[in-house]
Amino acid sequence: MERVLISCLLNNPSLLNVVSSKIKPEYFDDVFLGKIYKKMLELGAFSTPILAKELNVDFKLMFDIEDLVHYADKTTVEGYGYALLEDYKARTIQQMVSSGKINFEEIENIRRLSFFDEVVNDESEQFLQVVQKKYAHEKDDRTIKTGFYELDKRIDGFRKSEAIFIGGRPGSGKTTYGMNVAYNMAMNGYKVLFCSLEMAAVELHTRLIKSITKINNYEEMSEQDFNEIIQESKRVKSEVPLFIYDKPGMLWEDIVYKATERHKKEGVDVVFIDHLAILKSTLSFRSRYEEVSYLTAQIKVLARKLDIPVVCLCQLNRALETREIKAPTLSDLRDSGSIEQDGDLIGFIYRPEYHLKDKEPDDITSQEHQKWQMEMDEVKGKAQFILGKNRRGLIGKFKLGFDGANYTFYERNN
Repeated sequence: MERVLISCLLNNPSLLNVVSSKIKPEYFDDVFLGKIYKKMLELGAFSTPILAKELNVDFKLMFDIEDLVHYADKTTVEGYGYALLEDYKARTIQQMVSSGKINFEEIENIRRLSFFDEVVNDESEQFLQVVQKKYAHEKDDRTIKTGFYELDKRIDGFRKSEAIFIGGRPGSGKTTYGMNVAYNMAMNGYKVLFCSLEMAAVELHTRLIKSITKINNYEEMSEQDFNEIIQESKRVKSEVPLFIYDKPGMLWEDIVYKATERHKKEGVDVVFIDHLAILKSTLSFRSRYEEVSYLTAQIKVLARKLDIPVVCLCQLNRALETREIKAPTLSDLRDSGSIEQDGDLIGFIYRPEYHLKDKEPDDITSQEHQKWQMEMDEVKGKAQFILGKNRRGLIGKFKLGFDGANYTFYERNN
């Protein structure tokens, strides 16, 4: 992270003021990078050629500057500055503990170091504004409805600046649910950026059109069906503010850049990321656990900085497959407990049919198979959205139906 931060500053020296008051040269773990940064501070409004001459260094040999040039924006530098400071704090405190020279006052002072200035808000005034809007049945402009009535009734919708995680086993339908919610929001006029690390944009567009038209057998469709598909495909592309970003090899820094760029130019109201299990950063980490912990924290930072909801889909670990009760819980989140820590809202897609289908007995004439078939018929097409964490209030379960052929979740009563 230290190398990337320095590279960003070399590409865009004007961004030095973003970190200069928060990051000191001694915060760097790499002594030489700290020396470069110190010289930047001494020169102030420096240029890269002058800096190279002062230090007698060829930066082109040290840094892959060209590959990082498009990352050099304010939000990205803030993200790396924040990460560098947090790394310094953790490293310094750990060194003090390991050495046995524990100074609690000094540790507390280090812990209090913060990259972002504390914003003083009138919480009473903010609270009363929210209450007044609810009392007057006015729209809360800080929430975006998901389009699922029971969930929205409980949480009011996804709130700006929140990090939202939606988990599910591979193949359980989390991408479908994410696309359903993204489309609902876009249809209400919100500008949605859907970052797909796994599926190409054309695949997601295909799923979306099937969900809208309920036409999934293209070989046997009528001429009327064909015309409807053409019409809906063009309408979605030209009229619905849903942009699918599917850059091959997409990294976290690509998402930050794309979200920030679109937020400045066209505006972005909500970002979806599909999905955390394959999301990586340009930084190096000692373990996947550390990387995921970094990413979940950065997802929260992005949500706060752009003041929008950031929704990240994530996989659940295999532990639940060994349990009798398959309904997901927070402990089933894969790779890192930081998801539970950093998430403002955490939900799960649960389809009993998904888990039961793997238990089909081999002998289709046996009583066990008949019993299995009856159980399958009972749960077929049924699903739940489980709200496992809600910083704003209550949690709960909400009934859903699942139309797999048309990639659609819908609300059901029974």
